[in-house]
Amino acid sequence: MSYLRLFALAGVLLALTRCSEPEGTVTKGGPDILSGPPFFTAMLDGAPWVADTAEGIVLTPSAGGVATLVIGTRRVARQTITLGLATFPATGQYALGGIFSKHVALFDIDTISYISIDAHPGLVSVDAVNTTDSVLAGSFTFEAARLIPPDTGAHPMLSGQFRVHYVH
Repeated sequence: MSYLRLFALAGVLLALTRCSEPEGTVTKGGPDILSGPPFFTAMLDGAPWVADTAEGIVLTPSAGGVATLVIGTRRVARQTITLGLATFPATGQYALGGIFSKHVALFDIDTISYISIDAHPGLVSVDAVNTTDSVLAGSFTFEAARLIPPDTGAHPMLSGQFRVHYVH
């Protein structure tokens, strides 16, 4: 993981708030959304993007609080989309902002990192949570700018869906 990604994820961890996991299954959108294998798909500037792997990680730092990462990776292309939420998500919508926002998104292409930006807030919608089976499902959309200047003005537009099994 590059130092840029670690720096951006540190911004998420700085914004942590205390919350507790919901019990059992909370669903918006029907029970079928939680069944089936993990996936992470997106449209990148209108072109299909499908992850080779989809995973979720729930972090509980020693300082308290909870952070949730939803990660889709295309290993051969060396591309990763990371959705970072400074909470354990209940169903609902989470606004994405810039590097020091409570919730952020990253898009990495090889050694170039892009991050969601305050000027064009994105959104993660968590449609289902099953704490018994450790499954999250939902969708996202965001516009990203280069993490390290110069910002070329070319801001990738990303939108997609995910279903991941998460680990603690």
